Formats: sequence, C-alpha cells, structure tokens
Amino acid sequence: MKRVTVRKALGVLLAGSLSMTALYAEEDFTGVGLVGVGASINHYKTLDNLNLENDYSAPSFDIKLGAKNNDWRFMGTYSFVKDETVAGSTAKNVLLTGSVDYLIYNAPMGNGVVLQPFIGVVGGYEEYKYGGAIDESGAAYGGQIGAILDMQDCSVDAGFKYLGSTLDSVDEVYGFSVGLNYKIK
Repeated sequence: MKRVTVRKALGVLLAGSLSMTALYAEEDFTGVGLVGVGASINHYKTLDNLNLENDYSAPSFDIKLGAKNNDWRFMGTYSFVKDETVAGSTAKNVLLTGSVDYLIYNAPMGNGVVLQPFIGVVGGYEEYKYGGAIDESGAAYGGQIGAILDMQDCSVDAGFKYLGSTLDSVDEVYGFSVGLNYKIK
C-alpha cells in the first residue's frame, strides 16, 4: 500500500506557498489572463485489480485557464484523458491540476516574440478507475519544466510534467504537453 510522507506533502505545499508569496510581493504585477487548449501524451504506472503493475500511455485534450506576467505564470488545467484498454479492462484517468511556474529568463527573439523557459510546481486532483474493481481519487503533486514562446496576442508552450499521487493504485504520471494560449487583456 502506497503512502505519502509528511515531508513530501509539506515540501510541495511550501514550494507552492513560496511561489505565490513571491508573485504577490512584486510591486508591479501587471499581467494578462490566459485561455488555452493543449494536448498531452501521459505515461501512467498503475496497479490493476490483482495488484499487477501496468504501464501505458494515453493522449489527452487539455483546457487551460490562467494568468502570467514576465516572471510568473499560474495555470489551471483540466485534462480529458482517453480511456485505455489495459490487461482486458478499461482504465480511466482524470486530471485537474494547477501550476505555478517561474519564468527563468526572457530571451527576445525579434518581432516582439520572447522565449521564456520555465520551471514550476504542480498540484491537483487525480481520479483512477480500472474496470469495476478500482475507483480511487486523491491528490496529484509534482513539477514541470518547459518553455513558452510569447507573442503579442498569444503564446505557445511545450513542457514535461512529472506527478506523484496519493492513490494506492497509481504510482506516477509523466509526459509531454504542448499548448496554445490566447491572451485576455
């Protein structure tokens, strides 16, 4: 049976709290709202009803809502994960996450385009169902790294995300994502 250590949970909460504090401590928080869509391919390490390990990948369609400035980005993401047939039963996953990303550097690329590498913390809700035997939900937590190509009216991002879980039947989720985000000014 999998257990989350108090140290790990406190570390994730502390990282998120420090990121939020740094953002609100800025004197000039001028930013823009973001509405976006994306696609991900996630790899899941799970257990089935016989406690046998399963590894499988599943694509998802992502809807995103957030805000960013030149230093920080907040993003909430709901992932519609495609159901997969694993060892004769259907595996269903749901991910609803929020992330706080620190934009490491603003590299001008010309014509108003800026490349912004980022690193961030991710936390949220995960649900896993396997056939009729497993139905769990709980916390997902981890980190991500990637880059944003910021333009005048929109941005394109790509990244890698790794998530641990409080669920007994889900060990980890990791994968790559791409997204298109429109700015709301």
